[in-house]
Amino acid sequence: MKNTTSIASHSHELVVMDMDSTLISQEAIDLLGHAAGCGDEMRKITAEAMAGDIQFEEALKQRVKMLTGLLVESLEKIRRQLTLTPGAYTFIKTIKSLGYHTGLVSGGFDFFVEPLAAELGIEHTFANRLEIKDDKLTGGLHPPIVDRAAKAQFLIDIADQHNIPLERTVAIGDGANDADMLSVAGLGIAFCAHSSLQEIADIAINISDLEPVLSILGH
Repeated sequence: MKNTTSIASHSHELVVMDMDSTLISQEAIDLLGHAAGCGDEMRKITAEAMAGDIQFEEALKQRVKMLTGLLVESLEKIRRQLTLTPGAYTFIKTIKSLGYHTGLVSGGFDFFVEPLAAELGIEHTFANRLEIKDDKLTGGLHPPIVDRAAKAQFLIDIADQHNIPLERTVAIGDGANDADMLSVAGLGIAFCAHSSLQEIADIAINISDLEPVLSILGH
């Protein structure tokens, strides 16, 4: 882990979170794979990507290609199945009431990210966009690809927009594609994460509950 001696000395003003397996309990793309009849293969590639064993962009394109022909109605059904990680609702509502700015970023898809962000009142979102034609997935994506570098830049851009120094930002994620974001943030939190992410984070939480983050932030 990084040096944590200065964590408590900063008053944080921005929290940017990953979505899948962080804000929500599931990996939405794995549920899509199940709906498309390729669940086992999809989960294997997802696990490799989250561990950093395969380049994220390559893994994403492979998995999206496997979804070719999936009906939009299948995505709508999956959206209704998504569940918040324990403590997520309390965590988001509390930091918003305290005046924090918030962001939700995902290497997954805006189809799932944007409705959830709207429901929770999260201000900023950034996620990949699936190509859809005739109410079916084409197997392609609209650029740009939201990879690890893009996630970090998203945090930097929001901080700049609100005139927040990076040392007053918090990033929370679980996978290798969150590594750059956790590294640039003032406080990087690895949430039920692979060991490689825990090594570069300031703090690791290894229980599936977001409420303890409030204590870490001094609330």
